[in-house]
Parts: sequence; structure tokens; C-alpha cells
Amino acid sequence: MVGKENLRTEDLNLCFEKLMMVAGGGGGGGGGEKGGKMKAGVITEWKDIPVELLMQILSLVDDQTVITASGVCRGWRDAIYFGLARLSLSWCSKNMNNLALSLVPKFTKLQTLILRQDKPQLEDNTVERIANYCHDLQILDLSKSFKLTDRSLYAVAHGCPDLTKLNISGCSAFSDNALAYLAGFCRKLKVLNLCGCVRAATDTALQV
Repeated sequence: MVGKENLRTEDLNLCFEKLMMVAGGGGGGGGGEKGGKMKAGVITEWKDIPVELLMQILSLVDDQTVITASGVCRGWRDAIYFGLARLSLSWCSKNMNNLALSLVPKFTKLQTLILRQDKPQLEDNTVERIANYCHDLQILDLSKSFKLTDRSLYAVAHGCPDLTKLNISGCSAFSDNALAYLAGFCRKLKVLNLCGCVRAATDTALQV
């Protein structure tokens, strides 16, 4: 997903120029309507917004709004599902587990997924689903997921081989064997937060 720091005025200008070209019949003359949906560069239906402009706009709003936007129309849904690279559900203080279960199969192109919690909600079945669908993940934050067991680490090991950063701080149920197993499969892993993982942070696991 395009970050706020990459949003430049010239990028937005290009998007609007494309809108004008479409409205004008591709810039080759004839300033009439196109399909009866756009007049003189004015968008008359939500689905007429170009994907580039849509993703630029969504980069300025919070993740809850992005999820809501995915339900506006089929065009927006497809653009967001296949164009979104970063998602955080940390704002969800209740039912995060169920929300993640329902969303993960749709956002299959995620590279960053933040599931940080104040109160433990995530369960192993959710992490297993993440591993089954989000194979491009590079950054995963599962901090304070006290309910998770070794099942989650085994699933991530097989489903997310491109992980470079993993935060499992506070996940006290993980064992050193499961952590060593994960390290054996996720060879690109460079940053690992083990704060509070008293069973996993052993010399045996850290030597892998």
C-alpha cells in the first residue's frame, strides 16, 4: 500500500489527468460522455475512480476505513483485496480473532500484518489461516497473543517463508523447539522480538 510519505502532488495530478483523458475520449477529441458515466472529468459513480487514485486516497485513511471501503462496490473490493500490502487490526479491541478469520482469505497479497493486542484474542486457528493464505508476508506482529501455542509457529514456518520480521513478544506459551523449527524454515528472518517468551528464548533455539 502506498505510504503517506510517498504521496506527492504530482502523483495526484497524474491521476486527475487520466480522469480528464477518459472523460474526453482518450484525449483525441470529442468531449462527450463515455458510457454515460463521466462528464467533463466528473466522476458520477464510485467505481469510476481509477485504481491508482483509489489506493492513493486509501493511504491517507485508517485501516478500519479501508476495510469499510472494500464493501462499496466490486471494483473497489477487487482493487483493495489485490492491491493492499499492509493491514493492521490492532484497533479492534473486541472479536479480533473472528475479524481476522474472515478477512485473511481476501487480503492474500499482504506483506505486513499487525495483530498487536492489549487483551489476548488471537487463537491458533487464525494464525493457521494466515499461513494458508498470506504467503507473501514479510512482517508479522503477534505480540501479546497469550493464547497461541506451538501450532501457530509451525503453521507460520510452512506458510510464510519470506518473513523478515516477527514480533511474538509476550507469547509465553511458545517452546524453544517450535522456535527452532520456525527458524529452520524462515531463513530470511532478520528481526525477532522474543520479549517475554520465557520458554522459547533458550540457548538452543537462539543458536539455530
